[in-house]
Amino acid sequence: MRRFLLGFSLLGFIPWAAAQHPQLARSAAAQPPQTYNIIFTIEQHVPPGTLLNGRPVRGAILNSRSYQLSLSGLLANAQIKVGNRIPIVVGGISSSHTSINTQFQYESIGVSIYCRLKPKNRIRYLANITSLAATNLTQPVPGFNEPTIRTIHTDGDVQIHLNRRLLVSTVADLSSKSVYYFYMTITKD
Repeated sequence: MRRFLLGFSLLGFIPWAAAQHPQLARSAAAQPPQTYNIIFTIEQHVPPGTLLNGRPVRGAILNSRSYQLSLSGLLANAQIKVGNRIPIVVGGISSSHTSINTQFQYESIGVSIYCRLKPKNRIRYLANITSLAATNLTQPVPGFNEPTIRTIHTDGDVQIHLNRRLLVSTVADLSSKSVYYFYMTITKD
């Protein structure tokens, strides 16, 4: 009987103790996940002395694009892919005026950005820019135009610094004589 009374009285004590310390009950409740907005900016610069439209330039931004992603909660990830999948001739039989039995391979051309929230206020990122270029690097097969596919790739970990534009990577593209700058701006939602 004593055990029964002791157990019954303890069951009444636990809710009373929780009511005496409401901040303990609130801290035990699940916290809403942090949401980060990431603006990923890619700038293509041409170095001084590069000829544009037949004139040398002092160095200029040739192209600038920004992409926005949102990350919510620990180990959250987000991805953006912008571009096209295009057919590229990889083989076939050619006569003087027509192509017969042409074989194609599809390639993704454009921009791909992947971000993942990591512990200790860090973000893991991967960015690719894939483009086509007509160059003299390959010998064309008679009857086929073979473009060169270029991919500029960068990846790394970034410490979160809110409301600041961070330069996360610089990549020189030797074939186009330009330099790509990758920036990240992180804000809290």
